[in-house]
This record gives sequence, structure tokens and C-alpha cells, in this order.
Amino acid sequence: MMPLLKNIQKIINRKREFIMLKRPNGNTLHTRVDIAVKKVDILPAHVKLTADADNGKLVKLGALLEGELMAKAEVPATEGATREELYMIKAPEIIADEYSKANNALKKFYNEAGDIVRAYSLKDVELIYISKEGIDASGVDELRVGQYVKAGANGKFVAATANTNAIGKIVKVKTEGIKVFEKEAAQYLNGNVYDMYYIEML
Repeated sequence: MMPLLKNIQKIINRKREFIMLKRPNGNTLHTRVDIAVKKVDILPAHVKLTADADNGKLVKLGALLEGELMAKAEVPATEGATREELYMIKAPEIIADEYSKANNALKKFYNEAGDIVRAYSLKDVELIYISKEGIDASGVDELRVGQYVKAGANGKFVAATANTNAIGKIVKVKTEGIKVFEKEAAQYLNGNVYDMYYIEML
């Protein structure tokens, strides 16, 4: 592709992402995710979503879409897929809602069907920092350090105690946010607090 066309497409994609101002989806909490890539100059792919999706969703890339220079079709992840096959949705978290700080929280962010969003190849990612909403913990008693994760057909990481088909390992848990307590009873009342899981890619 010619350099000029690449630059034009980058501008178009950035503009699209900037105007993707989401409103809260009721009380639903969505996946929070950050990533560390191997090199600072890693460029993401762009994928058109077929349905509403959280950041952190695992997908595969399909064919280049008609009329697009870079955007490709979304293909569902498959159970046990490898890092080389998988991409992770990671769009800028922007929410235009000034009614309250609660509604403006990052865990209220999600991507809408039809959006063209950034997707990073897992082969280029070294560390993933993700909330529990992005991990299927149905096969373990609770999420904890030392467990492995593999790709699930639902687009989430699947936690397991065995390393069969594992693409990552939980190495740390950190609590985000500040708890707010009632003065007298010292009872937890409010606060945007949640655990984030560090997944080291294997």
C-alpha cells in the first residue's frame, strides 16, 4: 500500500475512534484491559465488530472489507487457539457522560456493533492487565496467581490449573480504585474498586 494511503487511513481510523463516545449500558460492568507490547512501534490491526464487544475480547482476523484500506472482518476465536492466531480488541476508552463519575468509569466502556476498532496480535504482546470480566473462571474455584489461561470460543480467556493449550499465566493480582467507607460503621459503601489480573504471555 502506498505511504500516502496508509497515512490517510490512519487519520480516518483515529477520527472514527475519537467519535466513538459511548454511553453507559445500565449497571453492566465491562472488561478493563491494558497491554504491554514487545516494541513501541507495534501497529494494531483494525477489525469491524459484528456485535457489541468489550475491550479484551479475543478474535481472529478475516478478509479485508470491501471499500476499506485496512479494516478486516471479525472472525470468532476458537477454543485452544494459539497466540499467533489471536488478536485482542483494545480501543481507546472514551465515555461521553457527565452525569456522574460512576457513569464515566472505565468499566462502563464497551465497543458497539459496527465499530472499527484496534486489535493487537497476541504474538506481539508480553503482558496483559485485565479485569475478571475478561476471564472465564467457570473451571476454577476462584481466580488466583499461578493459574493458566487459554483461548475460549466465547472470546474470553479461560482460566485453568493445567497448562494444556495455555497461552498465558496469571502472575499477579492488583486492586484498582479507592474504597469509600461510612465514617461511623467503617463499612464499605461506594467506590470504583475492582481487581486486575496480570497475565504473562507464554
